[in-house]
Amino acid sequence: MRPESLLFLVAGILRRMGRLQMNQSKFTEAIETLNRALAIAEMKYGPDHPHTGENIYGLGCVAFLQNR
Repeated sequence: MRPESLLFLVAGILRRMGRLQMNQSKFTEAIETLNRALAIAEMKYGPDHPHTGENIYGLGCVAFLQNR
């Protein structure tokens, strides 16, 4: 497997882990995890790619649940 593919897998795992943390009301951890996934997605795909948007959406969901 190519290293670029591994980055995609890591970002996806981090995104799902962040959503799980969000569902468990572990908002601080969720934000940290989703920001890590976002950084990988931005590096690999750029700011306008749908995979990047999925991470931004997750961060928005956390903010909504925290009433921000």
